[in-house]
Amino acid sequence: TATITATSEDGGKTAVCQVTVNDKPPAVVPVTGITLDKTAHTLKVGETVALQATVTPENATNKNLSWSTSDSNFAKVDASGVVTAVAPGTATITASAGELSATCTITVEAEAPPPTPVTGVTLNQSSLSMVMGDSPVTLIATITPADAANQALTWSSDNETVATVSGGTVTPVGAGTATITVTTVDGSYTASCTVTVTEAPPAPPPEGGGGEPPASSDPPSTDAPPPPP
Repeated sequence: TATITATSEDGGKTAVCQVTVNDKPPAVVPVTGITLDKTAHTLKVGETVALQATVTPENATNKNLSWSTSDSNFAKVDASGVVTAVAPGTATITASAGELSATCTITVEAEAPPPTPVTGVTLNQSSLSMVMGDSPVTLIATITPADAANQALTWSSDNETVATVSGGTVTPVGAGTATITVTTVDGSYTASCTVTVTEAPPAPPPEGGGGEPPASSDPPSTDAPPPPP
């Protein structure tokens, strides 16, 4: 600040003026470009995505952006660039700074239907008779409904000294009874099969020998040998 004084030569009259000198204001740096991190994106109804805008140059004086949507019936956007999918369709999201802008096309798809749950399971056999040494038998499980999303099953035997099971294939182990159970992973529905295992019958004797000779039906001879001479 400085005081400027004017004095008249005739009479010494004065007048003053206070002069204040400020720093030169910084030069305005205009925005020269805007880019978005996505130029296209797909959402399902109800989903959101935050678009990231980059303004150039880095030292631009005013980097404030305005956001808009071409159709809020399909997608809306807030002041921070967060897009929310509203209904199936397409909308263009625009970020603007002055006369410059960048856009992202948002495609909204219908929300995926919930997966179909399991409502039950059955086996093709409720009982099974086996003999020790028999070949394994495979039980077939059917999940309802057929289009259930989770078709996974677990198998178990309540007596593995009688029969074991793996993936539905039952193998006889020893004489007795065992219950084979299949359980759905979704819902824990069950079905069972009672397996009865018996001993194998003894093998018949081989034909043509190898056993005791048959007993003779003729009475024993009573003839004594002649005395020696």
